[in-house]
Amino acid sequence: PPTSHIPPFTMMGKRSPFLLSALLAYAAVQLLLSACGLHSVSSSADTAWLTPRSPRAPRVARAAAGFGTKKKGEVKYKRKKVPFAQLEADHGDKAAAVEEVLRGGQAKTAEDMVRARFSACKAKDALFMGRTEVDESRSTSEKRARAWAVTFGTEERQDYDPEYGDGIKLRGIQRLEIIDASEDEVEFKIYCEEGTLHERSIMQEDDKYGWIYSGDATFDKWERSEE
Repeated sequence: PPTSHIPPFTMMGKRSPFLLSALLAYAAVQLLLSACGLHSVSSSADTAWLTPRSPRAPRVARAAAGFGTKKKGEVKYKRKKVPFAQLEADHGDKAAAVEEVLRGGQAKTAEDMVRARFSACKAKDALFMGRTEVDESRSTSEKRARAWAVTFGTEERQDYDPEYGDGIKLRGIQRLEIIDASEDEVEFKIYCEEGTLHERSIMQEDDKYGWIYSGDATFDKWERSEE
């Protein structure tokens, strides 16, 4: 029949098979790029208690860094034990309440959780930090734990990770000062070797941990060390 009566796709298939092959190859490449995660992802503003955010890394890069290779039931990050004597030195008569939270008990107050997170931060307990916070850029506690491990220097930073920023100062953490505590907000200062974090964290109630960090703060800033 005259070619004018043949549907365009049929014409291409009969007269120009290489065009169909080229289109299929192009589609396959686009699907591959999409599967590898090669697209931009917007990130929200950081707060001091959270590690720097980063775009999703390509799947190949994540696999090279150990993602996607974990066996079922395997735990990559392990909790760090803090001696009670250290808790007493850091928290005084609040030491027992902090120890209970660190052992998996519920924080009875928002202040108890802030104190427990300080001790976990000092001990470089990335898993506890990841479990007791909300971070919209990292959907699982393991992803949040890895971010903290990179910040603490216990895991190597990869090329696709964000720059450390001021969070790296938490590697030299020294002491905590609670300035004010209400029902769901806690103002504190964390003194470090290279500066002081002054923040008023907004906490939220949690069924498992009692209280966790919401990921938001009324304010947070790094100040020059007073010591």
